[in-house]
Amino acid sequence: ASGRSEVGVAPVLCAFGRASVALGTRRGTCIKTDGQANGLSIMLGMVRALLGGCWFPLEFFPPAARMVANVTPTSWALRGLSDLVVRGESLGGVTTEVGVLLVFAAVFFGIGVWRFRYE
Repeated sequence: ASGRSEVGVAPVLCAFGRASVALGTRRGTCIKTDGQANGLSIMLGMVRALLGGCWFPLEFFPPAARMVANVTPTSWALRGLSDLVVRGESLGGVTTEVGVLLVFAAVFFGIGVWRFRYE
């Protein structure tokens, strides 16, 4: 199972990286100063980590919070990585998670490019 999980980790991490960069691109269209960028990035990173299940397993959250977690790329990445490493899934077992992360990336990058104004 270890060899199978290693093969699947790279696509999950790459898809999560793309989604994170896309969120940053989108966020960059709303931020005007370095101070705003620093503060907002730290705050949103902490919120994404909390809601995504990085600090506590999502099973500990109430049902409403679990539904909110489904709209964070972090929860999808952790779900995919857990399926690979803990449950021994193959790459085929995490295609949904990778697909959702790539949809996040496409949507937020598209919004970021659409809102971008060259100054």
